[in-house]
Amino acid sequence: MAESFDEHAGEWVESPVVAAIRHTLSGQGKMVRATVLLEACRAVDGDADLLVAAATGIEYGHLASLVHDDLIDGDAVRRGRGTVWREFGATNAIVAGDLLVFAAFHALAACRSRLPSDRIVRALEIVTKAGIETCFGEALELTLAGDVTVSAARYVRMARAKTGSLVRGAAEGGAVLGGGCGEQVAAMRAYGEHLGVAFQLIDDLLPYVGDARTLGKPVESDLRNRRATLPLLFALERCTAVERRAVAAAFARSDLGEADAAELYGWVADMLRRTSALRRTRRAAADHCRAALWALSPLAHNDGVRHLRAIAAAVLDRDR
Repeated sequence: MAESFDEHAGEWVESPVVAAIRHTLSGQGKMVRATVLLEACRAVDGDADLLVAAATGIEYGHLASLVHDDLIDGDAVRRGRGTVWREFGATNAIVAGDLLVFAAFHALAACRSRLPSDRIVRALEIVTKAGIETCFGEALELTLAGDVTVSAARYVRMARAKTGSLVRGAAEGGAVLGGGCGEQVAAMRAYGEHLGVAFQLIDDLLPYVGDARTLGKPVESDLRNRRATLPLLFALERCTAVERRAVAAAFARSDLGEADAAELYGWVADMLRRTSALRRTRRAAADHCRAALWALSPLAHNDGVRHLRAIAAAVLDRDR
């Protein structure tokens, strides 16, 4: 992807923003969304070789959201390296993220010489709608910060918007660009949304079943940002009244620093284990993975479908 971006850098090649983008593109990401787009195309018997630019664009859009997320969260580490805002400053991070968003649109438009224009326009509508929904999901997440009374159902609705929408956009967009029929496109839409929710729920587990090295960022990040993720919400349903009040008091603070968050993390992690919250969260993720696999039922059992099934299994195994 870095090579694809460099050809557009031109006279700006020495800009700190370009350096920030190169830093972002050189990270070792999972590229789940790009892979889903390509395999969705194969699943509807399309030619995935024609969609490489579109897959690159999907990854640009995802990386843009991560650059901005790290700035919002104040996280200094991503994938084991300094985040863009930490390495290049907040201003350059904002511009770099914005540039990646437009690079995503440009990459999708680059498919016009190899694919019918109507497919590209429809895919653009799908992807941009998913991006808008992602932003609303992130806005809801910010609104819920500090609130420990959120229901598990509302949290999952937020996860469906914040994370599920972009994976849904990749799957649905890949099916459209691959020439899929209405039933095939609907199947890929459902697959992507459920897979995205499962991905987010496993993400919520990782701080409590791994460490900062494997997670690639501080394990207490969600607590420092006063985010009640699904494991904590499940734990609050079964913990003692004293524990519930302690969590609420900590989340009511707007000045929860790293040291306080680290201390809070220790006893919250123990509470999650005691209340079976981790197991319940994994079960919820597994339910969404099963729904994603069920959504593939109308499709022919080709290599694309087999790979999409493997992706769902890999998402569920991320916490092991």
